[in-house]
Amino acid sequence: MKNTPHPGTGNRQDAAQPELPGSRLTRRQFLKRGVALAAGAGLLTGAYAWLWEPQQLDTVYRTQVCPRLPAAFHNLKVVHFSDAHLGFHTRKKHIEHLIAAIRREAPELICFTGDIIDSSAEAMNEYIPLLASIDAPLGKFAVLGNHDFWGGSGKDVSQRLQVAGFRVLQNSSQLLNRGGQSIAVVGLDDWLHGFPDPQKGRSGIPDDMFTLLLMHEPDYAGNAPPCFLSICSCPDTAMADRCVCPCSVR
Repeated sequence: MKNTPHPGTGNRQDAAQPELPGSRLTRRQFLKRGVALAAGAGLLTGAYAWLWEPQQLDTVYRTQVCPRLPAAFHNLKVVHFSDAHLGFHTRKKHIEHLIAAIRREAPELICFTGDIIDSSAEAMNEYIPLLASIDAPLGKFAVLGNHDFWGGSGKDVSQRLQVAGFRVLQNSSQLLNRGGQSIAVVGLDDWLHGFPDPQKGRSGIPDDMFTLLLMHEPDYAGNAPPCFLSICSCPDTAMADRCVCPCSVR
């Protein structure tokens, strides 16, 4: 089909029309520029997520006052970290920096709340010795995040975390004992790729026992019963929101 000249303008192909100051954009020009801007924004977002963000490590200190916490656990120091997103963009020096920051805090309990990988469990292999090098008297616990399930890798990620010394909790729990008193740590399954079940996770735990609840998705914390202290991932809005959160529980 031939292009029909528009009266007074000649052929309507945009390439043939020089832009005049103050002239209106044609629909095609607008779409072309919109696509170019969107592509540029996408490149900037990708560069931020994969190149800049993984280098950033935030250390946030919090003190939680919990009336139900037994006296034997007063001033309990917990280190919580999340969203390591290990993958092709990871630099070993950044993970070494993360591990060094955790060691400096000398925590009594370590909790990891998901997305240890970006997309492949094999990316963990190089970092298992580093993850295994951190320790805490009351143990190391982990739950899985949505990225840990990508490509059916949930089981492989769990196995590697266990090799690194983490107890992986999926709708399950562990009692911690000190000075003749106990608290519970409950870990829930991922909300997006699993089936979080607080009742199953807390099965066998007395109703009045103080409980730390580990989960990946912060939005789910509002569903937790009042006896839970929820420890969730940093808001999962970027590809690699690495943070260390030393938390004193009193």
